[in-house]
Amino acid sequence: MTIKELAKIAGVSTATVSRALNDGSGINPETQKKILELAKELNYHPNILAKGLSSQKIFTIGILIPDVTNPFYGDILRGIEDIATAYNYTCVLFNTDYDAERERKALDLFRIGRFDGLIASISNRVIDECVNLSNMNYPLVLLGHVIDEVKCPKIGCNNFSSAYTITEYLIKAGHRNIAHIGGHKETKTGIQRLQGYRRALENYDIPVNPDWYVSTDYLSHSAYEKTLELLKKEKDITAIFAANDSMAAGCYRAIFELGLKIPDDISVVGHDDTETAMLLQPSLTTMRQEKRKIGRLAAQNLFSSISKGKNSEDIIIVPTILIERNSVKDINAR
Repeated sequence: MTIKELAKIAGVSTATVSRALNDGSGINPETQKKILELAKELNYHPNILAKGLSSQKIFTIGILIPDVTNPFYGDILRGIEDIATAYNYTCVLFNTDYDAERERKALDLFRIGRFDGLIASISNRVIDECVNLSNMNYPLVLLGHVIDEVKCPKIGCNNFSSAYTITEYLIKAGHRNIAHIGGHKETKTGIQRLQGYRRALENYDIPVNPDWYVSTDYLSHSAYEKTLELLKKEKDITAIFAANDSMAAGCYRAIFELGLKIPDDISVVGHDDTETAMLLQPSLTTMRQEKRKIGRLAAQNLFSSISKGKNSEDIIIVPTILIERNSVKDINAR
């Protein structure tokens, strides 16, 4: 089945079929619907290679993330693929494990034109490489990184505000000795969530104890080790804010191993509201991110950049929501 044969059966021109299968511009919606249904019925698939040669596109986008095992990124990937599939694009995933050299190697592939565009969650160590891509007008979207130097769309939550909200929630529950098991110190997310945590303490006149903040790589086993080490030294801590839900799971493991109870002895909160939050016992109080929505918005902005040949500089903030469950004890209720 060729596009000419499909057009003949549909009783329209090949140009009309092409528009219907792509952006639908300039044709009646009913006509587009008819063509799409017919294409599906006849099992028509565009010749991607020929299409790429004629348009100088290869209909493949790259997705660069630091940890494929983190459920947070799984939901974002679903959102990206929702949109990419509608555009007949293939997604290629790169996992960096927060390693700067792996980030640079992946960015080099994009720079030499092996992909039509890139959606990336990167560390601060490769900002210069991203600046170079954006200066070339390479279609680029950053996840969660509000970096002024990189002229491209940035999409995510307000990490500072979100961390402030969850820390304030603990304070209003009567907690003053609040630790933070923080994210990677060379990511904007980790830095901004630490800043939000600190600002909440300062605004409520609670001394910020530097010994009660530790940085990890966002992984559960790392959070477990850091929490175990922290709680063995610091006996006065009554609450922990973990920078994501996977890390909160590591905190749970350490707390239980020390013979303590959640929330009776120590309260724990997380961030992102992944499936982990509901599976933990007791269920985890956390900040919900609309992860699939973030993925969809990232893809929509990327395809807009591909179409226009120019990146916008939009910053899109998707609000977070406090989800109260069973992992926090209200000390005021004693």
